[in-house]
Amino acid sequence: MGAPGRKYVEKMIEGVTTLNLAGNLTVAGDTDASGGTLLYKTKLEVMAVNTTLTEADSGKIYGVTANNVTASLPNASDLATQGIHYTFVLLLPVTNHNFTLTSSVGGVFAGHIQGGGGAAVVATGVADTRMKATLAYASDRFHVVSSGIGHWVLLDASGVDNTKWSFTTS
Repeated sequence: MGAPGRKYVEKMIEGVTTLNLAGNLTVAGDTDASGGTLLYKTKLEVMAVNTTLTEADSGKIYGVTANNVTASLPNASDLATQGIHYTFVLLLPVTNHNFTLTSSVGGVFAGHIQGGGGAAVVATGVADTRMKATLAYASDRFHVVSSGIGHWVLLDASGVDNTKWSFTTS
């Protein structure tokens, strides 16, 4: 007779091919978890130049550290991109640094930006293919997620307000 709960433990580790006391974990077909990678960390990437993001970059946090930087999102019209997401944090001091997030290939923004004492700025979901900051603050942060049906949904914005951020078509 086996130990109580053994079948549940076996089910939890199904697919694990190597586990050793040095903290290395190898799962069949997964090379990202090998070599002692800490699986609980979130990758922070510094963004100082124009960057084209890929699906493999999903989940990363981008710290924007330069003026006049554009981040280009992948195609949000492909169901395979549904749920991919990115977080952006401005790490510059208060300045006019013109950060642009573009989704000109297969995607428009959906959502709104409010605060700052004016009316909310709304992405129509029809033609707004860019989200742009002029005179934004260090620590402004926002999170976007792909619908997989043509929209980048703006979620969880902090410090982002309608006096500094806007949606545009070009």
